[in-house]
Amino acid sequence: MKINSINSLLAPSFYNVKNKNMQPLVQFRGTYTDVFEKSFQNPDENVPFGVDKSLLKKSKFHLRYKLQNCSQDIVEAAKETAKLTKTFKKALDKEYGKENYVVVSIGTSPALIGKGLELMGTDVRYVPISGIRFLHPEECPPETVKKKMGKNYLKFLNSIGLNKDKVNKDDRKYILCDYTASGNSLKFAHYVATDVLGMDKDKIVSLSLNDFLKQYLKDQEDEKQLRVLYNYISNYLSCQNAEYYSDVPHVDCKELPNFDLSMARLMGMSHKTDKFDMALRCFL
Repeated sequence: MKINSINSLLAPSFYNVKNKNMQPLVQFRGTYTDVFEKSFQNPDENVPFGVDKSLLKKSKFHLRYKLQNCSQDIVEAAKETAKLTKTFKKALDKEYGKENYVVVSIGTSPALIGKGLELMGTDVRYVPISGIRFLHPEECPPETVKKKMGKNYLKFLNSIGLNKDKVNKDDRKYILCDYTASGNSLKFAHYVATDVLGMDKDKIVSLSLNDFLKQYLKDQEDEKQLRVLYNYISNYLSCQNAEYYSDVPHVDCKELPNFDLSMARLMGMSHKTDKFDMALRCFL
């Protein structure tokens, strides 16, 4: 049989396939997906996260093929992040109940694991801010803090659903998550959420990413994952290397009055981290 004849037989099954909305699907070596895979053909197309899990599974072959274009440091960072993301989600589900919480990622340090959680279906909000570990609630009256935050930053927080009206009506817990050394940053973030922005204190939980995972893994007696955690802290958190793979910008708290809303709109759309995000999808 001629090759052309074989192609004509295969054509009805492998070409011009459409999804239920009658939109042509993308073909990659016999594997079909829709918008998710199109995003890799067209990097300028902003595809939101929260991709259907079945779609993610169909794209594994494509993703692993794409890993060939990633540098070793990106692959390693994604692999280690995926390991801890799975453990972190399991721990959060056990502690607060599956789909019963929103993770609020403070700054760049927890943003990589936050991205992993988001890809696994968790509701994650990213708050770009740094330098708050030097601030103390007793020295910063609520009205002063609100004024220094500036109108644009408050608008940004409103745009991602972090305001008292939406949070207080939500049945879920809002988990303020950060990598901590002293714990001052989380303490001040909790103060801002409750005393400054008026969110219900029963809804707001402050959680140290590293301390929470350490305790969970010790309780599980999982020495292997504990070593993974210690290495991750050393390689990405304590040295702030996480920022190289995250599109959450560094925003010093002193610069909040000059916060640029256009920069905030670009969060999650930066091409800088496309390869990390793709590699992370592959390992989850």
